[in-house]
Amino acid sequence: MLTAPRIRELLVALNEELERDNVRGEVFLAGGAVMCLVFHAREATKDVDALFVPAAELRRAAQRVAKKNDLMMP
Repeated sequence: MLTAPRIRELLVALNEELERDNVRGEVFLAGGAVMCLVFHAREATKDVDALFVPAAELRRAAQRVAKKNDLMMP
């Protein structure tokens, strides 16, 4: 399960990956992650649903973060 602090850590790691690649983008969060981070409606979520722009570059960076943190990514 991913808690709000853990999600924030992973988003910081994603930002660092993107910085290394000199990529600027946007991440639009949805679902359980928003309920944890914004509304504090739950303590944790199973996954982080997001829309990435630009998709390919952000997905590659997210996959590296997932791998470094022993997380599964579709």
